[in-house]
Amino acid sequence: MIQLMSSSKKGKLTYLLPIIWLDEKSPVVNFDLADNSYESSSKPPYQSISENLEQSKEKEKIDYILKNPNQWPSLYFANELKSNMATQDLLKFLDELKEPFISSPYFLKIKSYSIAKSREPVKIGRLVEDFALPDKTGDLQSILKNKDKTKLVALFSSGCSFSIASISLLSQLNEINNDKIEIITIWDDPNENSWKTMHADKKEVIT
Repeated sequence: MIQLMSSSKKGKLTYLLPIIWLDEKSPVVNFDLADNSYESSSKPPYQSISENLEQSKEKEKIDYILKNPNQWPSLYFANELKSNMATQDLLKFLDELKEPFISSPYFLKIKSYSIAKSREPVKIGRLVEDFALPDKTGDLQSILKNKDKTKLVALFSSGCSFSIASISLLSQLNEINNDKIEIITIWDDPNENSWKTMHADKKEVIT
């Protein structure tokens, strides 16, 4: 999948072209930045589906997603729209998925989100149950599995300048705490690609 976008100085992303889906044939894709157009030597059958979904209203997108779960555009847009979809619909959507879709990072993100939404809200003074989130390789990681250490959980976003500035502060804290505190960052980015591309040099210290 290819997404061509521009980024403002404040980190706002603007998509210049529709999502371009690639298949096993490794097509050649030519971009014309003068009029934001492209040509591809081959297009997967779901390219037109994806472009239609991009132009559809939200309700139409969700209806299509729920009726056609085992398609890459459905999985992609289900992840994009998960906060606007009923948890019951998301769980039903996940149950209907087959390989290779259930091995996708999008599946893990939707599953993690659905599990979190199904939990009771955490109240002050209550012990937090363990939960899992995908790491930067897409593998689910237990967040609270090691109960012997104090944990510092920081909620970050790539579009927040304070979050980016705090990476170096947490890195310094990690060096002086003698492994007594486990530092965990949870990122609220719109998609995996924006997390990987925005301020990638500063995020290299995150393990």
